[in-house]
Amino acid sequence: MSQSQPLPTIEITDNPSSARQKALLQSLRHFNANTMGYNDAWPLFLSITDGKDRLQAGLSGRTIYGHLLIEALWVDESLRGQGLGSLLMAEAERIAIERGCYGAQVDTVSFQGQDFYPRFGFVCVGTVENFPPGHTRLFFHKDYRNSSEVPKDN
Repeated sequence: MSQSQPLPTIEITDNPSSARQKALLQSLRHFNANTMGYNDAWPLFLSITDGKDRLQAGLSGRTIYGHLLIEALWVDESLRGQGLGSLLMAEAERIAIERGCYGAQVDTVSFQGQDFYPRFGFVCVGTVENFPPGHTRLFFHKDYRNSSEVPKDN
């Protein structure tokens, strides 16, 4: 850096503005789109509610670069084991394939979904031990082109 230019300022915050976060993501996506020649990111949000519009279960993610990226899957503890997670997964994957995806990715922690995702044909492709302490972070992938697995009921 030349002496005539001011030094950059690094802002450290636990609560960034939504505008700053949006600008960061848009800048990265713009760079990626210019490099790859396209941007096919499309949000995906599925929710299950009761008759009073209270959230009972949900899946949040996006389809991008030919993949379904599952960012969050949650089922209320009182409703687990009743097939709601399976229902959400089946619908998310159906939509992803409809959107042209050929694979899916999700990461989870050993106390959450290590037995759930393999039922859908996901394969563990990597781990980080002791993250969080005493547990393992797991990275799963599924290739729709080579998968004939059908989700099993809970």
